[in-house]
Amino acid sequence: TKLESEQTYIQKEENQIQQGDYKKERKSENTLLENIRKKLKADLVKMGYKTLKEQKRFLVSSPYIAKAYLLCKVHKIEPIYHPARMIVSQVNDPTYLMSKILTDILNPLDQSADSFIKSSVHLKDHLMMLTIDPD
Repeated sequence: TKLESEQTYIQKEENQIQQGDYKKERKSENTLLENIRKKLKADLVKMGYKTLKEQKRFLVSSPYIAKAYLLCKVHKIEPIYHPARMIVSQVNDPTYLMSKILTDILNPLDQSADSFIKSSVHLKDHLMMLTIDPD
């Protein structure tokens, strides 16, 4: 197996970033986090969550900016190197808890859809019930 050079990896990462709607920020991470926290708190006040106690369930206590990295798919081989896909880790991102709450609200709606597949075993069970016309 041929491994990618560091320069090739960095170039792939930059290409994926350029294809998105990302922009390079010049402010420090602490300044960005403080600005995001202020905006989130202001938005929570507008929604009726006026006290810190009410807001706490939505705000991460020690937030981090989301981290992006490439995950090389070593099981797939392109003509020369392994392909890679962008992963964005948002654990402890300022919006993490709000996203989790929204996920908890939306998941039951998604699971009631006819097309919902929970796992590969669930898919297999659905496929086993199908009958295919020989014609």
